[in-house]
Amino acid sequence: MKAWMAGHSPHGFDVFVALLAAHGIALLADIRTVARSGHHPHFHADTLARSLPDRVAYLHPAPPGRLAARGSGLAERCLAE
Repeated sequence: MKAWMAGHSPHGFDVFVALLAAHGIALLADIRTVARSGHHPHFHADTLARSLPDRVAYLHPAPPGRLAARGSGLAERCLAE
C-alpha cells in the first residue's frame, strides 16, 4: 500500500480532485487537528465529505478541534476502507 501526503495549497477544488484521480487515491484521511481553512472553504471537512466524488472516501479521525487519541485505530480504519 502506498500513502500519499497532500500539503496546503491554493488549488481550487476541481484541481485537487483531479490530482487525487491522477494518483488513484481512493481514501482521503484528513489528519488536520482542525479540518478547516481560513482561505479555502472547499477544504473544510464538511465540504470535503459531501463534495468528493463517490470514488474517494473521506475520513477525519478526530472530532473538529480535538486531537485523535493515541490508539484511536486510525491506521486500522484506513486499511479497512
